[in-house]
Amino acid sequence: MKKAFSFLVIAVLCLAIILPASADTLHLYRIDYDGVETFQALHPELQCTWSEQDYHNDYELSSALLTGEFDSDVYNLDSIFFDCKQFMKKGYCVDLSESEIIREEIAKMHPSIAAQVMQDDKIYAIPFFLSFDFRIVDAEGWTAAGFSEADVPTSFPEFLDFLSAWVDRIENNPEPNISINNRWDETLYNEYSYTGWLTNMLMENYIMQLQFAGQPLRFNNDELISLLNRVQEVGAAIYRSEPITKGRMQLFSEVASNRWPDTMDDGIVFLRINDTQPQLIKSYMSMYAIYPGTAHEDLAMALMEHLVTNIPESDSALIYCDAEPVPNPNYESELARVTENIARTEEALQNSDLGLDEIETLELALQSYQKVLEGVESRKYLMSSEQLQNYQSYVDALYFPVPGIFFRGTDEGWTMAQMQDQFAAGLLSAQEFVQKMDHLAEMVEMENAD
Repeated sequence: MKKAFSFLVIAVLCLAIILPASADTLHLYRIDYDGVETFQALHPELQCTWSEQDYHNDYELSSALLTGEFDSDVYNLDSIFFDCKQFMKKGYCVDLSESEIIREEIAKMHPSIAAQVMQDDKIYAIPFFLSFDFRIVDAEGWTAAGFSEADVPTSFPEFLDFLSAWVDRIENNPEPNISINNRWDETLYNEYSYTGWLTNMLMENYIMQLQFAGQPLRFNNDELISLLNRVQEVGAAIYRSEPITKGRMQLFSEVASNRWPDTMDDGIVFLRINDTQPQLIKSYMSMYAIYPGTAHEDLAMALMEHLVTNIPESDSALIYCDAEPVPNPNYESELARVTENIARTEEALQNSDLGLDEIETLELALQSYQKVLEGVESRKYLMSSEQLQNYQSYVDALYFPVPGIFFRGTDEGWTMAQMQDQFAAGLLSAQEFVQKMDHLAEMVEMENAD
């Protein structure tokens, strides 16, 4: 992200003006150390301490904020653990809108990103870090199997149709080197593995779509029951055709990373429940906010202005509309090291006194170095222009779900996982499974209402 030099000079001067001459201390909760360190370098009189507390969910953090037990001035809100919008609504975050620096930076961000830190047109946090959780086709396996972009499923029913067709295909024409995915530990792979995998994906995307639409979590309906029955059929059929783990190539890959995939030629596998629903990419955001109980609001605001204008390039490329490709700072040194090894090996091969064994050893080494060189070249950019263009074509599909009642860190989430396993193993029918899910959701809702 390019920042105007004059703007940075003004920002630094402003920080210097508003900070007091005497020593002050800021207490921080999960704030990036590097960003704070560069801020402290500008203000050596400033002391910063990091909280040793650990909050795992909304209840724990909000209780600390309400009771006054919270001991930090600036804190991290992570959307994977917290309902960040609720914290803003409840007044747990200082309004940052008075800062011209912060307003200008937020205005340059993708609207889908900026919306996550705003409430009623006011800014209550700054985004700092994004991560993603979705599935793509694996380019190597996809191409080897003869598929194209037109074959990529765009909904969960299409995904099941594709898998059924794949099973029919390999029953007549086995593919020894290609599997649907190669994530399985061969010692744990069993007849229920694919059924469980499909069940988890179905429920994850079903809940996400309900959440997006603002609908209550209810599961006992014909559409979901029909899909669950198909999941059992397809999962069992896949195991019959793939009774053992096989193949280094796979058709699908899972993305769970803070980096946008390097290769997205064939696109994302969207698993919406039907074609009327939006295509959503499950995303998570880490953001920083100021605690309203702070005794150092001016100092905290100065830190926030520094952090928002110094987001690491690999993260800012995902956040800003006018982002540019991000070179890998280690590329030149890695390239120099590998090319030197290649040159030395090639020179050694020119020795006419070498024996056959020595020549073979050097040729194998040369092949190895050339393979390493390919890897280095693939890492020339942390975010290439192609990656950036691809990401920006999908940025409006980013969806930041709140950690609902079936979040994996809750008791209900654990109960749901157990019921999914029971369904996958055939211990629960589809009808029994959705009835139990409804019962669990209703119980939680009644408890929360009390």
